[in-house]
Amino acid sequence: MKKILPINVTHGVTSECWNSIRLSAIMSDEKYLPWYIEKFNNYLVSSGDCKYEILHNQFGSTEFICYYDEVIIFENIIDKSNIVNKMINLIDKNRYITLYCDRFYIKGSKEYNKKHYMHEIMIYGFDTNLKEFNIIDLNLNGKVLNQSRLSFDNIECAFYSAIEDIKKNIDNNIWLYRINMPASAFYLNENFNRKPRLELFYDSINNCLKGGEALIRTPRDGQVRYNTIRYGVSIYKSFYEDLYNVLAYDKNILKDRPNILIRFKTLIENKYALIFKINYLNEERLTAIPNSLIDKIKELANKLEIIFSMMTKYSIKPNKDLLNRMNYSFREAEELDILILSRIKKLLQNYMIQRII
Repeated sequence: MKKILPINVTHGVTSECWNSIRLSAIMSDEKYLPWYIEKFNNYLVSSGDCKYEILHNQFGSTEFICYYDEVIIFENIIDKSNIVNKMINLIDKNRYITLYCDRFYIKGSKEYNKKHYMHEIMIYGFDTNLKEFNIIDLNLNGKVLNQSRLSFDNIECAFYSAIEDIKKNIDNNIWLYRINMPASAFYLNENFNRKPRLELFYDSINNCLKGGEALIRTPRDGQVRYNTIRYGVSIYKSFYEDLYNVLAYDKNILKDRPNILIRFKTLIENKYALIFKINYLNEERLTAIPNSLIDKIKELANKLEIIFSMMTKYSIKPNKDLLNRMNYSFREAEELDILILSRIKKLLQNYMIQRII
């Protein structure tokens, strides 16, 4: 017996594992595009512990947990015994599986047979003759978002190893239940059928343009720490001020914390997604945003690509001149981003006003 559920790994969100694998299922059907248009338009960055990782929403927040409620329905797998047969039965009923696994047992991962590292994967198919599952994960076989096939035994070992790891410190792992882990199934909401809500797209653009920052109290290891989180266009300040000052005395921070570079791609992907969304809204005649503004977004995306290249070079061979050029480019990108979002906001306002009066 064999079954493979539809997926799409070309949706353009590759830097956030949680979002990447779920979108691979959702974006397999164009009927969910109106929901996608309204999402992933804002971003944030936390400077706590020198992370400087750009995200679409704060991990573990209420927004984060409820982000997909309209388009997918989750079912927690409470009984963890005989997990292989359970997953086969669920996939046969058109359920995608998300599973918390020890990458020590995941062939193709950099941790395979080297390091115990717990991470989520999505399983979307099976072949009982070959005794293999079809999976999606990040950083498999050298690709950022990749599909692979793993044996039933591999997945079983990876899952139960993760369960044993959870048991060692259950109090610190209660958060897993809040995000439907360590094992859950989900299916696409077939009743979803609507147009994009332009007011939500407008709100997300407006919130991104307003920006802002907050000081977050974060208890950890018996101590209280305060992290600065910036939102929308305010994130640029985290790079041309905060990160710049950190790099001034610790040149190796980009090398030592590769996630800064990985997460920076979130911002680049955001701009390419914005082009896609504007083209979609124009085609649906919900907006009339000119090509000249789309060209400006392409210019911004290219500028961010150049910044990413400079950051990569700096992580390998740091020097003061490159650092200063990066700093200047961040300020240029901020100015261009504000210009673009301001124009989009005004065009959306004009469109909605015409339908009010």
